[in-house]
Amino acid sequence: MMSLNQVCPYCDITKINKDIVSVDHLLPKASFPVLSIFPDNLIVVCKACNEVIKGETIYLPIAHPCYEEVSRHFTFVIKENNNNKFTIEIATNSKNSKLINQKIYNFIKLFKIIDRYEKYMTAELQDYRTAVRTPNKCVFIELGQLTLLPPNLLLKRLFHSKFQPCFSY
Repeated sequence: MMSLNQVCPYCDITKINKDIVSVDHLLPKASFPVLSIFPDNLIVVCKACNEVIKGETIYLPIAHPCYEEVSRHFTFVIKENNNNKFTIEIATNSKNSKLINQKIYNFIKLFKIIDRYEKYMTAELQDYRTAVRTPNKCVFIELGQLTLLPPNLLLKRLFHSKFQPCFSY
């Protein structure tokens, strides 16, 4: 049974719930009909990844999100330009094989990971940058939400909420 607290294994952005769930054929059934009912080819994902972005497209070789933890094979490199705009690049791990790198690049390309993260994460990156540059504030992150607190509320929040300290200034 699917947990309703899971995040889409393709984009790692969208929370999957019963209203936006979709079952994708990782290898499209039009191109690979023999695999259309193979359980390992059926992935529970968000509708955006399956119906809007991927559709019947595939780039091979590709990482399987349930068997190859894609995020372990690369790092986001975040750069800020002179216009306060963030750009995201990918740096693959030096220990990756050529095959793993190709699978990762194809996965990132297929699901438009860089474009989507630049679009959806820019506001959070700007909030994070502002928080880091704000003196006499403590920075907390709870479930991806950034919160600034004055130092005098630090202990109160630590002992009376689910906030976990990441760092403080």
